[in-house]
Amino acid sequence: MASEACCKPAPPAEYINEGKITKFAGLDAYVNAGSANATAAVIFISDFFGYDPPLLRKLADRTAAKGFFVVVPDVFHGDPFVPADPTNPMASAPAWMAKHDPTDLSDVKAIIKQLKEQGIQKIGATGFCWGGKMAITLANESEPLIQTAVLCHPSLVNHEEVRSIKVPTQFLLSEIDPQVPPEKAAEFKDILATRPEVESFLKVFPGMNHGWCIRYDVNVPEEVKSAHEAHDDMLEWYSKHLTV
Repeated sequence: MASEACCKPAPPAEYINEGKITKFAGLDAYVNAGSANATAAVIFISDFFGYDPPLLRKLADRTAAKGFFVVVPDVFHGDPFVPADPTNPMASAPAWMAKHDPTDLSDVKAIIKQLKEQGIQKIGATGFCWGGKMAITLANESEPLIQTAVLCHPSLVNHEEVRSIKVPTQFLLSEIDPQVPPEKAAEFKDILATRPEVESFLKVFPGMNHGWCIRYDVNVPEEVKSAHEAHDDMLEWYSKHLTV
């Protein structure tokens, strides 16, 4: 389950979109086509608050500026998580989760199909919190649908899924995170070390809370610096693994 930290509202942030809201594979999506002749794409799978946080779209645009075709789909079909009781935000999460299974890849498969139809040759997927579970589910597919995955402060990920990755996978973790606390992060790292045939990278960001990658406080320099470092790591990873 997503953590209490993820259920806290994101600090205020303003951003002017460079991409556009459109339909993609039948879903509402934020899309930035990147370069005119993009041959690689990145799918951003949001946390359970939905696909519209300004800092998520800012990162999508920065990724597109590197030449990637970027899609941020509304995989919740207009039904993001909204706590029924702000004083106990997780109380209504189980009912919401029952309607939104992060291992259901049907929407993402439709996105991948459309990307390939328009000439995209390589695809990466970045998942945040809830989306991290979907990203590692993609990375576990026996017949890979993507070429690489990035998990940013993921939720619900278990040891067997880490052990079963089939494509290069990057883990960008927060130190203060009940979903992947330091001891669990260390266990993940040990598991990855037993799989040298599949490239991986794991980094824990000191002092950061679950959700910080796209919910950092723009007025706190330490959070901004750490988030940008994680974004740089992700972009470097994609430049390496999505080169056509």
